[in-house]
Amino acid sequence: MAIYEYICPKCSNEFELMRPMSQSSEPATCPRCKSRAQKRISSFGSKTGFYLKVPEKAPFRPKVGASKKVSTATKASTASKAASARKASTAKKASAGGKAKAAKK
Repeated sequence: MAIYEYICPKCSNEFELMRPMSQSSEPATCPRCKSRAQKRISSFGSKTGFYLKVPEKAPFRPKVGASKKVSTATKASTASKAASARKASTAKKASAGGKAKAAKK
């Protein structure tokens, strides 16, 4: 049995459930509002010798209800960077091909 952390996107309730690992991917219901909850990334400590080692940083946890959509400005920026990289790669290949032909002569 493992302890899993969940958060409800509807009421922001944070809770834990002890469940078998075989049920780890099954959805959980919020005990407060009965809606479907999301599994959170957990942080845990480990034992090193006689000492308990606690993580230095908290786990990255996106804000509840945060949109996963990418803005159109980000898409355009990514597309222009990819196009520039393709042009540079093509130009590099063309200049390398010209040098190889000159070396053969």
